Amino acid sequence: MKRRDFLKKTAIAGAAVSVGPALNGMAFGQTAKSKVVIANDPLCYANNTKNVARITDMVNHAIMTLTGQTAKAAAYEALFPKPITTATKIAIKYNESSAGSSPTITTVRDALISGLTSMLNGTYPASKINVITSGTGGNASGPSFSIGGTTYKIKDEIVNCDYLINLPICWAVGSNTAGVTLSMKNNMGSVGGGALSAGIHSNYASPVKNGLAILNSQQMFKDKQVLVLIDAITLCTEASGPAGMANAVAYSIIASKDTVAADYQGLQILKSKGLSSDRQAVADNILTNAANPTYGLGTNDPNNIDIVNISPSNWSTKVIVSGQKSENLGLQVHIDHRPGGEGFVFSLKNGQTSGVTLSLYDARGAQIWSHNSLTWNCETFSGAKASPGTYLYSIKTARETLNGKIIIGG
Repeated sequence: MKRRDFLKKTAIAGAAVSVGPALNGMAFGQTAKSKVVIANDPLCYANNTKNVARITDMVNHAIMTLTGQTAKAAAYEALFPKPITTATKIAIKYNESSAGSSPTITTVRDALISGLTSMLNGTYPASKINVITSGTGGNASGPSFSIGGTTYKIKDEIVNCDYLINLPICWAVGSNTAGVTLSMKNNMGSVGGGALSAGIHSNYASPVKNGLAILNSQQMFKDKQVLVLIDAITLCTEASGPAGMANAVAYSIIASKDTVAADYQGLQILKSKGLSSDRQAVADNILTNAANPTYGLGTNDPNNIDIVNISPSNWSTKVIVSGQKSENLGLQVHIDHRPGGEGFVFSLKNGQTSGVTLSLYDARGAQIWSHNSLTWNCETFSGAKASPGTYLYSIKTARETLNGKIIIGG
């Protein structure tokens, strides 16, 4: 591939990582992509024991990477579209339904609260943070909407807050028709008037009623929700009810401002850990409905999602996945830690390893490395270690080429 062609294709593939409800500052012809940060640390839950310090670090760095800030307080402040004051009221919709079975959700919640109170040089008051659960409150005098012939109203705790953070688990509970629990389903506890009745819970996956899409597209949620933070450290891929215990571990925190993109990545993790096919079908249908432009909730198209993977060996090292993807060619990237230096291992969803060429280019488009292997040891053709900076990668198979970028921190 000629250098100018590669630069052109990569510029399109990785054009933007602007997130949020509005495409502010986008140049004409540029395509905004939803940014999803996945922080992963296998030591955050080792030997069935949670490491509070590591989980807290994961949460903070996920938000720092999402907002592009290198200081914790500044990162949390950057979540909000308007400057925070000590009077700003923040609600956290927290999924407590399986808290007794999920060993890490309370730690993620506490890490989030600690990060928020670091704002304004540590003067942001904890009293302005309202943690909302399904059982919180009960007064619902907010805007009403109808699903399946039933009218619901949004709880006063949501009506009265300035901003909302969605903090769900990554879980499969209830009957198979209930699909999975991620951020969209978490907001069911934000409404009153029998939110768990047939109007939402039993029909939310209906291709006709689109209960979860209707719920989350209410302007109250769209205007106020600034962050989705999914606890995907421990998972439950199959369970008979909320008491189901974790039966899988993904060691991950997912952060995004795009509701659908965040849930899409959570679903991919559940699928990789053995989610049943019938649950997958329900969850896929939910995401397809929610991604409909009618609702304006976000995207489930991998072509429109930039995945940024980070890990504690070097929190400033980022892998940004972008470019063309198909049913058979889905790029999954993780950082491979090995003695003697950091490297990257690229994995194709279909498991293909032969007939594949991996090439690396510097930010100017000059090729620095190429091999018929999916492993890069951060070296150049000369064997020298790649300096901190931005590098472009290209993976070519007989059918397709996928481009993206890697940012190596100093």
